[in-house]
Amino acid sequence: MNITMTPDRTTPPPVNRVESITLPSARTTVLGNGMRVVAIHDPSLEITRVALSADGGTADAANPAVPCIAGRIQAEGTPELSGTMIAELIDANGSWMSNVVATHHSTTTFYALPSRLERVLPVMADIIFRPVFPAKELELAIAKSAANARLRESTVRYQSALASNSATFGASHPMARPISPEHIESVTRHELIEFRSRFSSPAQMTLFLTGNIDSALETAIDRHFGSLPSLPTVPIVFKPFSPEAPGVRTIHLPHARQSAVTMTIPAVPRSHPDYIPLRLTLMALGGYFGSRLSQRIREELGLTYGISAALLGYEEGGVAQIATECNSDSVERLIDETKAEIRRLALQPPSREELSRICQAETASLLEVVETPFSVTEFYQAIHHSSQQESYFYDRLKAARTITADTISRMASTYLDPDRLIISVAAP
Repeated sequence: MNITMTPDRTTPPPVNRVESITLPSARTTVLGNGMRVVAIHDPSLEITRVALSADGGTADAANPAVPCIAGRIQAEGTPELSGTMIAELIDANGSWMSNVVATHHSTTTFYALPSRLERVLPVMADIIFRPVFPAKELELAIAKSAANARLRESTVRYQSALASNSATFGASHPMARPISPEHIESVTRHELIEFRSRFSSPAQMTLFLTGNIDSALETAIDRHFGSLPSLPTVPIVFKPFSPEAPGVRTIHLPHARQSAVTMTIPAVPRSHPDYIPLRLTLMALGGYFGSRLSQRIREELGLTYGISAALLGYEEGGVAQIATECNSDSVERLIDETKAEIRRLALQPPSREELSRICQAETASLLEVVETPFSVTEFYQAIHHSSQQESYFYDRLKAARTITADTISRMASTYLDPDRLIISVAAP
């Protein structure tokens, strides 16, 4: 007998309050050569994650393409191993790797079975500290990267973000430089070697370990990474932002089908006591699916498929950013409606129901942090790169439980003046 049941869509499911969230502690040690090791121990894990984060990123190179190309081809050869041999060793041991280059750091990550780490760790150390950047592989990497860059340059999203960076950070700021095809095609092997050598001091590196960390693994880490020679460190320079005057800047792309809009307002840095409440204010504005911009711009007016707002924190400063794409005929109205929503957030504080949604969204993001040992480690990496402490997690949790509607209104009134918006539009 078939029984058809009609779901009850009139009563929402219950929402359970999360009473407690605990961030697992990390154990930090320092090897003899100055390299920091941050370890998350979980004996139940059958995979070990080893991530080495080194100072030096796109903002620290004379050519911003150099760190990216270096990371891309570091596994293409060492003095004793060819790229093919490295790939076969990694694959044969059931491992995989990735490399991410950011503004002021780069991170190489390996995943491996604990039983195979002794075979993988020396390969990882070789890739990071002794890459040879072979000519043929370098030529291919440059060609592929330049082609991808040309494709990226043709999109309105990229052009809008590029113009926004220039206007928000300052046209001559290292973070405003594009990684253009011309930058990529000018990269030389000498530049790659020089850049890696400049930031090769173990004292400017942090190793993040996740897994069943026993004495054998600690000994292996010390043998392969702690034995590297100590070298002079190179300080990272953080240049303050020099934003241009507010207003609208338009970049024309004749082939484009729609427009991309990026709006920014210079804001407080992560070290400021208002950073976390302002972060929640940007969440209220456009940081989750039920936010004000999402409801007004997307759902009520249908001007875009999606719109987001976030507070971006850098060592150089903070930036409140709103980004979206829309039909070119809708750009002016989209900007006007966005300004109206910013003003409304300052004048009309969130209702009790809206405030509850905001706090639930933030709590959910913190639950994602502690979901797995790997996500916990990624959080520790993030706070390391932004010079935060473990307390940042609990400060966010406290704010999610105690922030008031009036505080959000005050943050919007203090920091989100629509007349200060730096607006970059890429359009046909």
